[in-house]
Amino acid sequence: MEGGSSIEAENMRAGINGGYGPAGRSRGQEVNYESVELDKIGLRSHGVDWDKTSQTLLEFKQIKRPLINNLLSNNDFNKDVLGSNFIVVTSAVPGEGKTHTSLNLAMSLALEKDYDVLFVDGDTIKRDASLVLGLGDRKGLNDLLSDPNASSDSFILQSDLNNLKVLPAGTFSDSTCELLSSNRMQVILRRLLKPKGRIVVFDAPPMLATVEASVLVQMAGQVVIVTEAAKTSQSMMQAVLDQIQSDKPVGLVLNKSRKQHGQYDYSSYYGYYNR
Repeated sequence: MEGGSSIEAENMRAGINGGYGPAGRSRGQEVNYESVELDKIGLRSHGVDWDKTSQTLLEFKQIKRPLINNLLSNNDFNKDVLGSNFIVVTSAVPGEGKTHTSLNLAMSLALEKDYDVLFVDGDTIKRDASLVLGLGDRKGLNDLLSDPNASSDSFILQSDLNNLKVLPAGTFSDSTCELLSSNRMQVILRRLLKPKGRIVVFDAPPMLATVEASVLVQMAGQVVIVTEAAKTSQSMMQAVLDQIQSDKPVGLVLNKSRKQHGQYDYSSYYGYYNR
């Protein structure tokens, strides 16, 4: 019954009645998140940009547009899906540019005037995104999941970039798989998605390298799969797609495609896989 008490307590904090019904904070009630300055040098060194005129964000305009269109259509498929404002970014295996993609996508979405973007480092073993952001030692998702009395808002950080908040991976735990697959994880995700205009970009572990990634993908309203040119095989991609419901929007990003003069183009293609 301890788990049930934890879920009930988090539901009360989230204003959730029955898990799926619309609810939230009282009008005018605001949360004062801790402010943090992101590591701009670290971000740029990993190809992450927030300059509206940068080539990177121009490319990500093409990637984010279909995601926003799905959000506006409110095409949520069943009660087990949290909503189209819950976007999970994953890949088949490590090293395909997943974190580069998820961070740039969050930056690009944060430029939209009507949305509040929360980036979650859900790859809690490697914690690459937290390290790039300069938040490697901060408590975050793992700590929130481990403590049944913890409030979600106490771990969210308000970045120094407009409309962008961050939830770091947090303290390493040997129970990462169990934590991400738990009922408490579902309750916390609903809490994170509650504020009006909120989009959650969730950097998930690779699908073929972990078990928990497939659980997160099933809950997602939209999925973005990052593939590396000349690396991700057709059989690997098929194995990933076989784990995703056939009616869920799945965007494909082709990463590191070679251009002229030996240079690489990140996020050179974006499209939907028709199943």
